[in-house]
Amino acid sequence: MFMGDDTSPIPGSKKKYLQAVWELFHTELVFLHRQLFVLRDVYKEPLKRCQVEGCLLLVEPDLLFGNLDQLCRISRTFCQSFLSLLNTVDKDNWDCTQLVVDLFERFSKGPSTISAYQAYCINYKATMEYLGSIRQKEERFTEFERICLADERCFRLQLEDLLIAPLQRITRLPILLREIHKRSENEESKGKVEKVIETMTESLRSIDDSVQWLHNFERLQQLQTQVVWPNISELEPKSYIPDFLRVALSRQFCENLLAHPRRKLIHEGPLELVENGRTVDMYAFLFNDMFVLTKTKKCASKLKVKGVPIGKSEHYIVQRQPVPLDSCVFCDADSNDQATPISLKFAFVIIHLTRYYQVVGIYTLQAADKADKELWIEKFQESIENYESIQLKDMLKCTPLFSSLSLRRCSSSRL
Repeated sequence: MFMGDDTSPIPGSKKKYLQAVWELFHTELVFLHRQLFVLRDVYKEPLKRCQVEGCLLLVEPDLLFGNLDQLCRISRTFCQSFLSLLNTVDKDNWDCTQLVVDLFERFSKGPSTISAYQAYCINYKATMEYLGSIRQKEERFTEFERICLADERCFRLQLEDLLIAPLQRITRLPILLREIHKRSENEESKGKVEKVIETMTESLRSIDDSVQWLHNFERLQQLQTQVVWPNISELEPKSYIPDFLRVALSRQFCENLLAHPRRKLIHEGPLELVENGRTVDMYAFLFNDMFVLTKTKKCASKLKVKGVPIGKSEHYIVQRQPVPLDSCVFCDADSNDQATPISLKFAFVIIHLTRYYQVVGIYTLQAADKADKELWIEKFQESIENYESIQLKDMLKCTPLFSSLSLRRCSSSRL
């Protein structure tokens, strides 16, 4: 249809514009038939048939392919909508602006389309980890992959190449739209296409935010199992603890603090803490609400593969009280003063204040090099400027300490 006919030939100035519009449809068609359908017809469905016959029963198709069927329906609807809207294009001026607008209105109609891609993108990392584990545990799955790869419909694409295709497709749509915007001839058409681009960019931003949030939360959950909070007896050996509190205070109640939905890990890495005229190796964590100094320690791992321990895992022992970002002062501290016992290089200082502006802690830290120091400073400034208080009262109310003290307070209220 875009090639024109004897009565209404396409002007030369319109050819590149129409090629950009056609590219939008053609790439979606290729994505549907050479990637989504190949995943479904060459891998997923044969895997299910193998399981019906009693083979590869340990493999979970839903974990491996996610919401693939839903993406197939969305992509097929996109292609069908394009072909149906193509008949509405005016042959006199060949303006496809309304086609693009209507097409993406249907594509973005309701939350199901974007949420489908969002769900796939969020689960992609877990999918790849699951694929790696299945290849190690199930030797027959590797043979199954080899047979599938021999299918001519695969065009020699590995399973990983096919699984990443939806991520590549959804991120390519704004690029194709910008090409149409670039080739549009009048400002009105450009404005309409620009609104479509803004909508798609916003949708992609929401997908990216969800993926980043998930990866951040997974890291926080991992840290929650690795960070060790010394109890009060270790921190203050001279403190007297009444007998009725010894059990309650045998552990810290902030050990479940890190994996909070609103907490973000901004930066982490090794630093040197300057104390008593020497430096001590530390590992620091900068969150969106606090700064934590720890020491690394190798501990025997509890994880086992076929009954054999997989080695040692790294733990982080908290060395200082966490510094809230709304109660600290951040200073540059490089010094070449010969009078001082130690020369500060690539250093900065964190001063911990109470709500009454009392200085309760000062930490002089040295980075590995200038670039590392500048990165820490940048992340600190960004975190302090964007600081948002996180309310953890509900979490604290669930701790044994709060319950013990509440009971004690009730029982001795008359006293």
